[in-house]
Amino acid sequence: MKPSMVDYLSALYPPGTPGELLAYVKEPFSRRFGTPAKLVELARQIEHLDRQGLDLYLTINTLDGRAVRKRGPFARGLETEVAAVVALVADVDAAGKPGHDYPTQRQIIDALAAMPLPPSIIVISGRREGGLHVYWLLAVPFIIRGDGDRERIKRASREWQRLLKAKLAPHELDSTFDLVRVLRPIGTTNKKYGSTVSALVFQPDRRFNLQDLEGHLPRPEPVRWTAPATPTGSSVIDRAGKYVVTIPGAISGQGGHNITFHVACVLVEGFGLSVADALPIMRGWNTTCQPPWDDAQLRHKLESADARAEKRGYLLTNDDHQPCGAPMVNRLVLVGA
Repeated sequence: MKPSMVDYLSALYPPGTPGELLAYVKEPFSRRFGTPAKLVELARQIEHLDRQGLDLYLTINTLDGRAVRKRGPFARGLETEVAAVVALVADVDAAGKPGHDYPTQRQIIDALAAMPLPPSIIVISGRREGGLHVYWLLAVPFIIRGDGDRERIKRASREWQRLLKAKLAPHELDSTFDLVRVLRPIGTTNKKYGSTVSALVFQPDRRFNLQDLEGHLPRPEPVRWTAPATPTGSSVIDRAGKYVVTIPGAISGQGGHNITFHVACVLVEGFGLSVADALPIMRGWNTTCQPPWDDAQLRHKLESADARAEKRGYLLTNDDHQPCGAPMVNRLVLVGA
């Protein structure tokens, strides 16, 4: 049985998904916002616009609707306005466009079959033998709470598409891994071809944990950070920076919270720095983390270390005191003692 508009929207936006949905028409521009709690109402609006003969698109990931509206009546979503990511997607063009070496639809399907994990949804977006919209649904929407979350999911989307591009080589695959990707909803009409956007595969129960998807991606190259030079009179800050630069960056899923808290304790308790003085060093070390933390999270770690500190400045005297974050990582040799 063909999935309905409500089936399609329900597959993308399970109950509790934060943020708002944005459906819009390009010409003449108009937009409609909806919430995951009112999918039936949004489905009716989309179907109404479609019956009016308008080309309609849906921003797949949910947005901070208030931020979008604040930018004006013609604003669409920005990556910094994404509230939650519901799927990794690919918009794959097929052979037939002059000046491009796109794969045939058959080659696209074969490449998808060769991917580490099968898609949840495959949609024929236009011509019967044309391009495909592909979705790997997440088991739980990935909520973006800061820059670190945004960098993590953006990297997953980019690297997942690189895997698909390798399967399609030597044919072209356009970069469509942005978090504000818009696609044609199932059941609407592609006015260019006069065809209905239809599901080739619709398996809404086929969902993936983000960690499982990331497990098939190459590890990012470690970032090397050099502690910045400090002005005369800042020898403690200079020593603290040289110490922290020897601590490997935190990696999500590998004790990252504990390691980051340990670094905060080293700075605040070990070197006796204030939160304000420690934060710039913490930011530099943060560039080596995978993914990086956002500024609010770094400040929270430092403030927590400040509240729990017992013997401040012990690293300035080579004292063997154990910091508030120990023994999360091995003690390191003091630099510049």
